[in-house]
Amino acid sequence: MGQYGQVIIDECHHISAPRFEMVLDAARSKYILGLTATPDRQDGHQKIMFMLAGPVRHKVKAENKTQFERLVIVDRRVELAPHFSDHPHISEVYRWLMENTSRNLRIIDDVAESIETKHHPLVLTERREHAERIARMLTNRGFDAIVLRGAMRAGERKAANERFAKTQVVVATGKYIGEGFDLPRLDTLFLALPISWKGSLVQYAGRIHRESEGKTRVTVHDYVDCALPMLERMYRKREKGYRAMGYEIRERRR
Repeated sequence: MGQYGQVIIDECHHISAPRFEMVLDAARSKYILGLTATPDRQDGHQKIMFMLAGPVRHKVKAENKTQFERLVIVDRRVELAPHFSDHPHISEVYRWLMENTSRNLRIIDDVAESIETKHHPLVLTERREHAERIARMLTNRGFDAIVLRGAMRAGERKAANERFAKTQVVVATGKYIGEGFDLPRLDTLFLALPISWKGSLVQYAGRIHRESEGKTRVTVHDYVDCALPMLERMYRKREKGYRAMGYEIRERRR
């Protein structure tokens, strides 16, 4: 690789990983150009990225991007949480949320309303079994739902891709829907399980920020289970991320 004079790295936040670092070291290029929408890493290793690729030289300003009306609808749920320890593990909390029938039905109702009003929804969750459960519930309501998740075989992935053009709703895990996914007509995002890291929020919201004919507004539905302080704190982090992306936030209690 030593003959290359310049290396261009898309999604360059990955170069903090040892294997990518080895590739760059082997290239020994004079010029390195890195591109990323999320320079921060959840593990805090972004300093390695700057060490390898250099400082930020240019930022795309918001006014240079396609401007949609951006709206977050915050649905606050006051249902009492089960007894958790003072510091429950996120997996315990996710399990409670995934198995909460009334919560899932509320999400399904909102997705159904979105479809019926001619929108194109994307439902994101952090667990594969939750994605499959939501997709089944939507199918039982008569909607054409497609599931995208990790560990899909090549044939499953090909079949899913062939259905993109006609499917009414995409249900996916966040890890699958991250980089490289592009379905511009999506305009409504449902966060079926909570997250807190701003990098994930930017990446997830980016799935509905693609330009598409007739798209003038994008909407995020955020479900906050405020009976559990841990989930309220996670929302406060998302709230800052929404405001940084220019979203108007409206709260809905029911």
